[in-house]
Amino acid sequence: MTIQIRPGFRFSPPSNQPVTAETVRHSIERAYSPEMGESPPGMFILPELVGADDYANGKTDHLAGVRVAGDSIILRLTRPVPDLPAVLAMRYFSVVPDGTPMRKIDGPMPSAGPYYLALHDWYVIMKRNPNYHGTRPHRLDAIVWNIDVDTGTAASRVIKGTFDGVYEVEGQGLSPQTEIAHDYAAAAAGKPKYLTYPDRGAAFFQLNSLDGPLQDATVRRAISYALDRPALAAVNGRTPDDHYLPPGMPGRSEGHVYPLDGPDVAHATALLHGRHPTLTLYTCDAADCSQRARILSANLSAVGIELRVRKFEDQYAAGPGFDIRDAAWYVDEFDPHNMLGTAMFGQPGYVPEPTGFADPAWKAQEQAADGLDAARGRYDAYARLEGAMLRGPAPWAAYADQVDHVFLSARLGCVTISPVYGIDLAALCLDGDG
Repeated sequence: MTIQIRPGFRFSPPSNQPVTAETVRHSIERAYSPEMGESPPGMFILPELVGADDYANGKTDHLAGVRVAGDSIILRLTRPVPDLPAVLAMRYFSVVPDGTPMRKIDGPMPSAGPYYLALHDWYVIMKRNPNYHGTRPHRLDAIVWNIDVDTGTAASRVIKGTFDGVYEVEGQGLSPQTEIAHDYAAAAAGKPKYLTYPDRGAAFFQLNSLDGPLQDATVRRAISYALDRPALAAVNGRTPDDHYLPPGMPGRSEGHVYPLDGPDVAHATALLHGRHPTLTLYTCDAADCSQRARILSANLSAVGIELRVRKFEDQYAAGPGFDIRDAAWYVDEFDPHNMLGTAMFGQPGYVPEPTGFADPAWKAQEQAADGLDAARGRYDAYARLEGAMLRGPAPWAAYADQVDHVFLSARLGCVTISPVYGIDLAALCLDGDG
């Protein structure tokens, strides 16, 4: 694969360097550097790059599969990677200036985009990059983030006009059930605006089909019918959903298989055919996990299933022994393979096993879909696969989309929502400047 580097891009101060093909090569190699630790991110995100293993183990000075030719980068892979553009768009491959250390860096770094991170402390300050002359909008001189301000305090300042916005990743301070959501969701002219939107992830219960009562797919489907999705979603201010792929992701199937407005006890009971299994839930020891466990226990009890709850500091590290595991997945790569392949079946060094599902026939179907690129029907294949999984093996009982809640001041405009990264900060403007 050949990638041509467009001229005219420069990093922000204090670097001010031009972005060249050599810069991109250096940035790609950073993702595989042994200085990144025992598991460099490139090795589990894109292990197909020729020479990746030798470079990550310090045996070579450069990645054999990355070559510079003038203003182009040539990548050589051990096999085709149809989702390569989405992989290279991940943060692990972010382009950084030449000479940037090959290790993880916690502080501000120069950016070649519209804005750059100038300060990261109790405040996060993003300034407009004076060297950026691309097509993306960049109307604000700077964006200042206050860290760890109480949500209620911040929201009151938005109403007064002394803050321009408050942002909450899930949580209850700005959930759809709050007074702020009720009063400002209509976004009347001249008033603050309340927004909620999907945040690249799904919340679900992993169902163990490897052994025990949930080897039977009808019992797994019964659990999906029994869920009170509105109640489960409300625990973290999420949006009820029954899909495995988040809204906006290509490859998401149409319609819904399971109820979004509450449990379907009759359907769940019919699928159980008089069986009354006892199941074990692995969950975390936080308050929200305990609340979901109580809701799930009540849902399953209503259809004749007894639930034993085991709490751990980290339910993913607890190993085998679960029938149900409280889980969620926030996609790093905005592609259906990241959810239906990586998260569903596990990947050494990335997603720990057991995930509860290992059916080779369904894994082969996912691999077949992953072998297609967009031009050959990749996303249609994934839509068929997701729909078939929901109706057939039902390895997860999905109940909600992960969401962000945002409350914006009356003067803030040009608000654009992307399914990949939420609010486009670079596009924001003050009303009258857009």
